[in-house]
Amino acid sequence: MTLARFIEEGQLERHVAKIKKVYKKRRDRLLTALNRAFPGDVSILGSSTGLHFVATFPGHSFTEEVVQKIREAVVREYPVEDHTIVKGQHRDKIILGFGNVTEGGIEEGVHRLRNILRLRQLSLVT
Repeated sequence: MTLARFIEEGQLERHVAKIKKVYKKRRDRLLTALNRAFPGDVSILGSSTGLHFVATFPGHSFTEEVVQKIREAVVREYPVEDHTIVKGQHRDKIILGFGNVTEGGIEEGVHRLRNILRLRQLSLVT
């Protein structure tokens, strides 16, 4: 009865409209932060719908070691490689979600990700 009343009074529609704005703002913040942190070095796939998208970082490989360092920095990411049938073709891609993180958390997470990938590149050069 409560749910039916909630819907009949238009509260569900208002809630959905409000939440869509919140998630759009988070998505836009994450896209902006990634493009600012990795200018020309990140490509985004599937950002028009949902609460996550795939970020491709050419020249990087999200190995177990790199993924562990990212997770230790409390950045939530999921390697695309973990979800593929044919392994070895998507090591440069990660899934980034933004549904359960604040805008400040987005900025901090991208900053940590950039530092980890930068340190990884430096260790490969030396």
